[in-house]
Amino acid sequence: SVYRDLGQPLREEQALARIVRESPDAGDALEAGRRLLQLAVAHDRLGSVEEVLRPLAANRARRGVFLKLVVDLYQVIAQTLTFGDLPRADRERALTDVGRRGLKPLLDALGDSDIALRAKAIDVLSATRPSGAAPALARLAEGSDPLLRGQAIEALGAVGTETAVAALARLAREHSDQNVRALAVWALGRVPSSEAGQALVAVYSGAKMRLKPSTALAIGRRAQADALVALVAPGGRRGRLGRMEVWAIARIADPSSVPVLREAMASSDLPLASLAAWGLGRIGDAVARHALAGEIWRPGSRVGHVAARALLASGRRDGDAELDAIYDLPPAPPKRRRKATKLEERLIAASVPATVASAELPAAVEAALPFLRPVVAKLWVPATRETLRGFLAG
Repeated sequence: SVYRDLGQPLREEQALARIVRESPDAGDALEAGRRLLQLAVAHDRLGSVEEVLRPLAANRARRGVFLKLVVDLYQVIAQTLTFGDLPRADRERALTDVGRRGLKPLLDALGDSDIALRAKAIDVLSATRPSGAAPALARLAEGSDPLLRGQAIEALGAVGTETAVAALARLAREHSDQNVRALAVWALGRVPSSEAGQALVAVYSGAKMRLKPSTALAIGRRAQADALVALVAPGGRRGRLGRMEVWAIARIADPSSVPVLREAMASSDLPLASLAAWGLGRIGDAVARHALAGEIWRPGSRVGHVAARALLASGRRDGDAELDAIYDLPPAPPKRRRKATKLEERLIAASVPATVASAELPAAVEAALPFLRPVVAKLWVPATRETLRGFLAG
């Protein structure tokens, strides 16, 4: 505190490091170590403090204190990098390097009896994604502690190695708790590997009805084209596509799915029909645009305004990054089994185009004309124009 009062942070750092190494009292060492971390953050000296603390983690005589400090250190470093202003590629490289340097003490922390310490270690492993952490995380994911299990599943999705994918696939297929299975499926959706994609198709094909929407959501997150056949297979959901299947098909945006989306666009389920129109707009080829134009003119259509917006944005996929970010937030389990999860609701809301503004209606109408039957185009008179304007605005 003397050096702090004198404004000499380097001397204070040296004094605190000496207390951490030499104090016989565990409480004093822990307090000094945490003050040392605060000082390092304030003066951008985390690297120097790592050189002090990392070797101490191997000290078995005072392992508990030093392990807590080292895990705290790597948590601070990971958070500093995650929320810092480094370019993404540089940030990812730096986080990977942190995971490599900290792997041994972080794995030691996973075996500690302190649940809070284990939870912190999992958070750091999730942020830094070292491949060597997958076996230990898999054991925690299959354990009995629900908090650590959920964190470990999330971390396995971040690590994404073959071992991690195998563990997640096993949980998604075999665990007795539906929420655990759904969380494992969600984590698989964040893994870009082909193994994760194959696992999701296998889970979807064999899943009970309650798990199919979550699995379709994960397939859609990956925009997994090889899963399209499984999604549109007859009998997938009592012979009908659900909202999340349509969302996934829309995300994949394969031209071969235009007939499926055109049929879904006529559904009495308004969110489902709107998602289908959005998907046709994402595909954006001539057949998809023709289907959207036809929906604008279809008598009794409830999604004409959505079709018009999708036609205006034909072929654009600039909202994908936002959808990915929404998906990547850990989902909360549904309060009731038959109710959609908040994640599904957020994704639908972010995907479905808003009502076309009145100023955009002429552009939407003009965009539709080339894809309408010639006889309809010949009837393009002011009265028809006003009728269509009112239809779209309503």
